[in-house]
Amino acid sequence: MAGEALEMGAAALLVASGCPAGHSPSHRELDPVWAQAQAAGIPVVFHVGGTGDLIDPNYFVNGLPIPPDFHGGEENFRSVDYMGIPGPPMQTLATMIFDGVLERFPELRIGVVEQGAIWLPSWMLQMESAFEAFGRHEERLRELSLRPSEYVEGGRRPYERFERSLGDASETVRQRFYADNFVDLMGNGLPAVG
Repeated sequence: MAGEALEMGAAALLVASGCPAGHSPSHRELDPVWAQAQAAGIPVVFHVGGTGDLIDPNYFVNGLPIPPDFHGGEENFRSVDYMGIPGPPMQTLATMIFDGVLERFPELRIGVVEQGAIWLPSWMLQMESAFEAFGRHEERLRELSLRPSEYVEGGRRPYERFERSLGDASETVRQRFYADNFVDLMGNGLPAVG
């Protein structure tokens, strides 16, 4: 399917951010998918949804009416669902890092879309903690050339933090952060500008 999508001109490969049925998202048989995305210079992106319920639906069995979602409907997405957004990408990305997907495909770019970024700092610390606790015992972790958090970019309130850190930096540096990093993520997935 990845090859077909690329032949049709896909600018990115959208993959569910949770675990597929029956195997890990880091399974070696998925390597051709990652290889195709890397060779084409387009990102693999995770988006909210596509994994079934974000949280156990029993959280809504609380004796109260289910509130409408923020679009005004009676289902889909509410405050309690919102709390489950980071779970699938956190687990999937950590598994891909620990199992060496980003080691085998160092030019593969992964984007997390509409799933927030507030979870990134604590997730990176948790991966580092797992690496410290299990690194001596798990061969897959010993084979990584980087620490888990070194495969990741992101953080909390990145615009504000970055803008403060720039001081009197050049317009070129600002352009890189505010636009060119996205262009780099999308790679060959962006149309040529004439």
